[in-house]
This record gives sequence, structure tokens and C-alpha cells, in this order.
Amino acid sequence: MYGTLLKYKGYNVETVCTDDTCVPTYLMNLLNNPNETDKNRKIAKLNIKDILPDLNMDRVNAGCSLNQLIRFCQLRKVVYYAFDYKYKLIETNNQDNEISKSNLPRAVFICANNHLYPITNKEKQTSIFRTYQSIGNSMRKFRKIQFVDDVEFNRDEL
Repeated sequence: MYGTLLKYKGYNVETVCTDDTCVPTYLMNLLNNPNETDKNRKIAKLNIKDILPDLNMDRVNAGCSLNQLIRFCQLRKVVYYAFDYKYKLIETNNQDNEISKSNLPRAVFICANNHLYPITNKEKQTSIFRTYQSIGNSMRKFRKIQFVDDVEFNRDEL
């Protein structure tokens, strides 16, 4: 059921699981990836039993809020990004110098329908970050040009 509206609207969010264990399962697979050879890019002894208390959850399918995710990422020093369904940045801890120097992979989520959708596809994550950066840069540039044009237009009117 989760994710059907977002797929219909064209936001292309793939759901990892359908039994309300998306966030703990995603964090487990992200931070303790058995295919990762670099020991600095994973937490080797991490398991679901360690994740649940850090997320302040009593069971795996209890559901996870953004505040719980923020607490987990602060404790484990994981960089996270939370976007809304239009890919506008809602929350991140990338500005924190201690956490941003971490070698652990970053956690990327879309918040929609009162649910956190993890984005597991690396190409999709890269696409979102490029879109976010280009929108930010071009909007500033566009506004600056627009402001200059408005000032020149007002001068010509007088």
C-alpha cells in the first residue's frame, strides 16, 4: 500500500519492504553491508537488536519518525538527508563537522504519506543531489539577474 500514490504521481519512489520495517531494515543493510570491503564504511557488529534501542523503538514494525531517525544518526554519526515528495530538503545533519567527516554511507529518505521512504538506488540518490544543487545555484543566479533587471527597468521608467 505504501508508495503506490507516489509511483502514480511520478515521483518514482521504490519501497524496500511492505511490513512497516523499512527504516530499521534499510539502516541495517546500509551500515552493515556484507559486500563492503572497507571496514571504515560499515559498522561490523551492528544488528537489528542494536538499532531498535537507538531508534527508541520497542519492536521492529512499530514505525519510525523523523525525530527517531535524527537521534539514531546523531548517536551513530551517520549523515542523513530527508526530502519531501518534491525533493525539497527538509532536514539534514551535513553541517555538523564531526558527523560530516564520517566515512559511513549517507542515509537518504523521502517523507510522504506520514512515512519515511528510504532511497536505496545509488543512481537515484545522485540524481536527487544533482537536482537539489542545480536548483539551489540556478535559483540564486536567476534571482540576482531578475533583481538587476528590475532595478534597470525602474530606472528607465523614471
